Amino acid sequence: MIKDVANRIKAVLNESFFENDGTGIITHLSGLVRTKELKPIEGEKEKKKIPFPLEDEDIEDCGEQFSIHKLVPDETKRCIVYFEGENSKFVQSLGDKTNWTTNLNLICWYNSSLFEEQDLLQSRLISLFSSVVKSVKTKDDVLAIKNIELLTVSESTNIFSKYTYSDMISNYLLHPFGYFSITFKINFTTNEKTDCLPSIATLPNQSIC
Repeated sequence: MIKDVANRIKAVLNESFFENDGTGIITHLSGLVRTKELKPIEGEKEKKKIPFPLEDEDIEDCGEQFSIHKLVPDETKRCIVYFEGENSKFVQSLGDKTNWTTNLNLICWYNSSLFEEQDLLQSRLISLFSSVVKSVKTKDDVLAIKNIELLTVSESTNIFSKYTYSDMISNYLLHPFGYFSITFKINFTTNEKTDCLPSIATLPNQSIC
């Protein structure tokens, strides 16, 4: 379910900040991400781990046809945004409806040299993304987002600790590059009468192949 929540928020951000021609604030926008472990190939005994954030939908079939560097910082990208999450927690059932809560992290990396206005850029991006995400509410028959609350903001490099970046990539965590994580608490409702309830997504670093 957290994957579906992330996709609904992604859709709103996509409308507001993403353009296919590269003119939008966000260069690469993803929903829920995970890392991936590849099945051993002939001659190898162990699985090979790809230590980068990969969009959940890109790796569902455990195939090899995806860009493993799409969400990895480099100087050509203006802004990368993706989500990390945890399993949803049951709150209560009311008839056909079930209430859930979950925490969702918005991860943002940006290249300040590709923005015209750089003064207080990080604060403005945090405020901009937070206000849009908190305004998201959906009313579809399957999953309805009821309320989104901002919990914390982190500006620590620890937000990338679950990934393994080379020294070259780590250079993109220094000035003029920046990054932050915003944690949101999300309350949502699912409809148990529908035949298309979303499945519970795995945690971001779980092996799936």
